[in-house]
Amino acid sequence: MEEKKDNIYIYLWKEFNTVYIGRSKNPKSRHYQHKHRATESTYKFSSEHNIEHPNMIIIENDLSIEEGIEREKYWINYYRENSEYTVLNKSKGGQVGKLSTLTPEERKINQKKYYQKNKESKISYQKSYREKNYEKIKNSNKKYYETNKIKWKTHYEANKQKLIDYQKKYNKMHRNTSIG
Repeated sequence: MEEKKDNIYIYLWKEFNTVYIGRSKNPKSRHYQHKHRATESTYKFSSEHNIEHPNMIIIENDLSIEEGIEREKYWINYYRENSEYTVLNKSKGGQVGKLSTLTPEERKINQKKYYQKNKESKISYQKSYREKNYEKIKNSNKKYYETNKIKWKTHYEANKQKLIDYQKKYNKMHRNTSIG
């Protein structure tokens, strides 16, 4: 199995002369994290300044891990030495991602902790997104319904008796349940 190649990327906020440099084998996934995780410095910067999160710009690709580590350090250092830019990176670069050293069980535990820690932020973001994109979502849902309504109707007709039996069983089970 061929090892994935490393990529060096940059986020650039030109109007603030601010940059963030990173490296990833999976830029699409990493971009999502930068854009949506409240713990990411790129997310924090965009939120604090109430501006759109910039697109990820791949500046080098098809690198080995070793080359990626060195090139990330180079670019962070390059922008730090350029006095007109503020660099959001906290480190000098070149670290291998923490997740790569964890077992699947440890990753799962970290994911649960991350979810609990960022639950409110995610809910807030989703609510804001729905409000901003209400018409777009509504039209998409309508199109999806129109495309699939015949399939659903066919499925319902084929399974109608099973659904009726299940509903009767459910009602019977819950009729004897009292609350309070």
